[in-house]
Amino acid sequence: MPDTGFKVGDKKVWVECKRITSFKKLEANVRDASEQLERAFKRNPGSAHKGLVAIDISKLANDGSKILVKPDENSLRADMGRYVEHFIEQQRQQWEKVYRKRDKRIMGTLVRLSTMASVEERNLPTVATEWVVNPRDHLPEADQNFLQQLASALDST
Repeated sequence: MPDTGFKVGDKKVWVECKRITSFKKLEANVRDASEQLERAFKRNPGSAHKGLVAIDISKLANDGSKILVKPDENSLRADMGRYVEHFIEQQRQQWEKVYRKRDKRIMGTLVRLSTMASVEERNLPTVATEWVVNPRDHLPEADQNFLQQLASALDST
């Protein structure tokens, strides 16, 4: 069974999660996650079933010994967003190579970054988390629209 899932309307979205601890293991982790999603599709046939590979890249950015210090919340969010976007630009071809051989119901990759942070204007430690949805190449428009709605919902939380 996949790690988690959720239902939106008539769609059931299975999510397989992997913590990425090294760039060398990224492709293998995505391959493993996508194989697990394909097994879920076989157990639950139907076009209403979709999948996402979720990868947590927090350990790549910070081994847990650092605190990200920013002057304000906007700077913190911008810095986190830039880091995740840069990661996707640099690494997405690894998961796209895997997805070319996978079930088309796998819609893409959900990337998560979480770290301890401090916003100077508030003088409070916090946990900063950034989520970015990266659709797979050649994703049908309906699935792209669905992922945009998902990204908006994640952004508002």
